[in-house]
Amino acid sequence: MNTKHKEKTGSITVRQTYPVPPGAVFRAWSDPELFRQWWGHGAWAATEILIELKPQGAFRYILHNQDESKTFTSVGNFKEVINDKKLVFSWEWLEGQHQGRQTLVTVELNDLGGSTELVLTHSRHDSEELMEDHRAGWTACLQRIAGVLE
Repeated sequence: MNTKHKEKTGSITVRQTYPVPPGAVFRAWSDPELFRQWWGHGAWAATEILIELKPQGAFRYILHNQDESKTFTSVGNFKEVINDKKLVFSWEWLEGQHQGRQTLVTVELNDLGGSTELVLTHSRHDSEELMEDHRAGWTACLQRIAGVLE
């Protein structure tokens, strides 16, 4: 279905607090093996993770369903990388109903003195459906990060 989308102004924000310092949370985003363990939710699991963590570096995250009959790939480039503090990257799905719609993700890690507040803002959405799909996905994924933190 091809529809015309409105201006890309919508954004969502998801927050999660973890009982570890920001460096541990940053590693969950920057280490491909750790990332693979928390990326995905429900029947979807990460099968391939590529992370070139530097400004203009690329990423590629591939999800498969349980029988590997469906694949969803997200790609983008890092715009800003501040170790243990902040990641900004473009985001695009290569398959599915949101294919080809480029958005922007900002991940901020706030040091709470022994714990970390992660604030994820996903912006430049052009539909309510896209915002809600991403809100649900990010909420589930961020809850899974706790399982890989040291």
